[in-house]
Amino acid sequence: MRVMNDLSEERSPVLFDPLQFLGCVALNCLLALFFMGAPFGVLFSHRVLPHPISKVACILGIAISHVIFGLPIGLLIVLMLIGLVTVDSVERGVPVQRVLLNSVFCSLFGAVAVLVVSARMSGESIPHYWSSLADWMSHQILARLDVAPFPLDRLTSMIEIQFPISMVAIVLLSVWLGVGLASHLSWFSDEHPLCSQRLRKTRWSIWIVAGFIATTVGRFLMTSERAALAVAGAEAIFAVLLFCQGCVAVSNILEQRSLSRAARSFWYVVLSTLGFYFSVALGVVWMIAPARARFRRRMDHESNIT
Repeated sequence: MRVMNDLSEERSPVLFDPLQFLGCVALNCLLALFFMGAPFGVLFSHRVLPHPISKVACILGIAISHVIFGLPIGLLIVLMLIGLVTVDSVERGVPVQRVLLNSVFCSLFGAVAVLVVSARMSGESIPHYWSSLADWMSHQILARLDVAPFPLDRLTSMIEIQFPISMVAIVLLSVWLGVGLASHLSWFSDEHPLCSQRLRKTRWSIWIVAGFIATTVGRFLMTSERAALAVAGAEAIFAVLLFCQGCVAVSNILEQRSLSRAARSFWYVVLSTLGFYFSVALGVVWMIAPARARFRRRMDHESNIT
């Protein structure tokens, strides 16, 4: 893999190892159970196995997870698309924004295709099939989880309306964590757009902050429950983008303190699990500070002209 390991050509070609193949199959099977880790499993397989054996290991591992864990086939198809598209984007050396967009578009295409095919096979319209599926999923969740009574209609509405929009946020987060971890482990060359030095320069548009504030406020102002759920799904997308920006801020701060890789890994794990909203807030600050500086420079420049 030239992009993911530029030194491989200088040392020796990547050879097929049956033990590594089985290990990658097991890793992809396990990470499929944890949706967030699927892209990293595919990236790891493409690092240690030759092409196209690496893709076979990914597909086989995700398929086996259906047999062992009983994961839905539709979800597994989406996982395969996310992983393979992410690796293809990484190999072509595109910026992180393009990697995220490609993964989102392909996962949405796969999810819609699975929904259309399933609806046609059942002889129902797509909206009616999705409503029936959301109702079935809500019954299954309440039956399997030993939790306090939760309104069935509320859960069904959340799955039917909020979940498809929040799915975009889940895909963004899973791809960002996979690419970010690979970059942290120095899997990319210094010239690659996804190397740690270049990822630290990533900045989203200031409109992401505006969108997050608007959706957060709008969620409480909506009088319709269905509209509030849709806005909450959009809020999750903006929150994940700000979380990514917060990770960039943390990476810059830790780099300035010259911490070891182990120490940085510890803080990444803490912020990715326990400090999600702290990272979101840090991302807001990290984006607003340069915008304020640019605004002040522009005002100073205009005052000097006048």
